[in-house]
Amino acid sequence: MAPARGLWAAIALRYLRASSSRYNKFIALVSVAGIALGVAALIAVTSVMNGLGGEIQERVLGNVSHVFLTPDSDALPVDEFARRAKALRSQEGVVAAFDFVEAGGVLSVGSGVHPILIYGAGQDAAPWLPTITDDGDRQGLVMGALLATYFQVRQGEHLRIVLIGAGGLTRAFRVPMTGTFETRSDLDYSLVFLTLEHFESIAKAGIGRRGVRLVVEEPLRTPEMIDEWHEYGLLDGMRVEDWTEAQGDLVRVLGMERVIMFSLLLMIIAIAALNLVSGQAMLVSEKQSEIAILRTFGADTRLIARAFLAYGGFIALIGTCLGVVLGVALAVWSGEILSIIHWLTGVDILAGSLFDRLPVRILASDLLLIAGLSLLLSFLACIAPARRAARLSPADQLS
Repeated sequence: MAPARGLWAAIALRYLRASSSRYNKFIALVSVAGIALGVAALIAVTSVMNGLGGEIQERVLGNVSHVFLTPDSDALPVDEFARRAKALRSQEGVVAAFDFVEAGGVLSVGSGVHPILIYGAGQDAAPWLPTITDDGDRQGLVMGALLATYFQVRQGEHLRIVLIGAGGLTRAFRVPMTGTFETRSDLDYSLVFLTLEHFESIAKAGIGRRGVRLVVEEPLRTPEMIDEWHEYGLLDGMRVEDWTEAQGDLVRVLGMERVIMFSLLLMIIAIAALNLVSGQAMLVSEKQSEIAILRTFGADTRLIARAFLAYGGFIALIGTCLGVVLGVALAVWSGEILSIIHWLTGVDILAGSLFDRLPVRILASDLLLIAGLSLLLSFLACIAPARRAARLSPADQLS
């Protein structure tokens, strides 16, 4: 006989291997399959949501001002603003800071017009701006590749730009298109770049906003960093804007979708865990006489309860491990799976999107969280049948 301290595990393994009825084995297999599929679906979907969210944030937040500072002319002289901006460059978490100007305008090509956002940046800003494709340069106008394709603009072709300022002030000029960039986001349809010197040579006073753009290591911490700078007095007299004012809703929506999907798929695991209740209840009914014999040989209620908790725990552990392996495989091979679906049905799920592949990001923290929740829900589902088994009276069963 197994040592007393491990007897509950031996009993659980015996019930799991051979002694239960065929129907009980079928219920156990269904429970394993349900938990495995639930865990796999949750891991696969969470990994895809992580990938999509990370890709969108990288594409958008990598090409907008994390923090944009402009002087408050009524409170802060220009030279003091320049000194403060220089001090911010040395703050922890700030990757770069450079002079920057932005303005709204209209791009006119042939008979078509298109609203655009114009950024003017100096040469020191080049490492933090979108990479120019092909053999282009930043000497003239740099525009999104999709926008150039839409208007069929060739490199070197002169385009007409109308800058729009406050109070209806406008300034029209022509500039050659010398390069294109590609962020694979909506910015490719609306954003164009000029050198800061070129912008200043053609813009009138009152057109565009001149200031300093800050690039930070962790864009999601931007509001917290701004609060710290306010406490240090570094932003007194400055107008401060950060990326959350324009793109914060996008990030919040992505986070909300992730939470909703996680909650819905977690319900699948909860439903699969409830199968353990019916399976455990049937096993308790089937093993009543054996439980009574164990009790007469000195087994206490805790040993019986542990044995049935272990039985459900082994099922949950097997299902969870299989689910983790299957979920990681689905996430890793998601591209190939989409290709097979496309081959079988002719439907390209990514058609018309900004992605040519399905971005996936598998996080160890998510795997641990999902596996832990699966085991916890399964454990909770096993408590009631285990307590029922422990309360069985040997006298009633053997009479």
